[in-house]
Amino acid sequence: MADNVDIKRRFVQLRGQGKSYSSISKELGVSERTLVRWSRKLAHQIANQRTLEFEKLREEYLLNRQQRLRIAGSQLNRITEELLKRDLSEEPAHRLFDIQQKLLKDVCDDSEKMEFAEEVPADDSAAFRNVFNKVLKWRG
Repeated sequence: MADNVDIKRRFVQLRGQGKSYSSISKELGVSERTLVRWSRKLAHQIANQRTLEFEKLREEYLLNRQQRLRIAGSQLNRITEELLKRDLSEEPAHRLFDIQQKLLKDVCDDSEKMEFAEEVPADDSAAFRNVFNKVLKWRG
């Protein structure tokens, strides 16, 4: 019985990676018809596995928000330093201003609004007004 559970777990993993029924059938030694039946029963687990696989790929190939902000901030600092060295009447300065403005916009657009939270004690009257909110949030 444990073998069947392990096989199903491996099926979910392979299906989540986008493998075809045919290739999974060959690897696991299970008929495609059985795999189709399993996929209906395990649809949520497969969808979750696909989400995890997509997140891994995204993390591998795309920069996360923090990395993008660091890079944009570093470039912004370099351009600002270069602008401070230059005589702004020179021709290339307008290009540096354009780049500086675009980077400033990128940094501002990519910044999250700060949100703080704290637990609300059960005896607090606010907790009784909305029983679904267990956390008090505010923006800073």
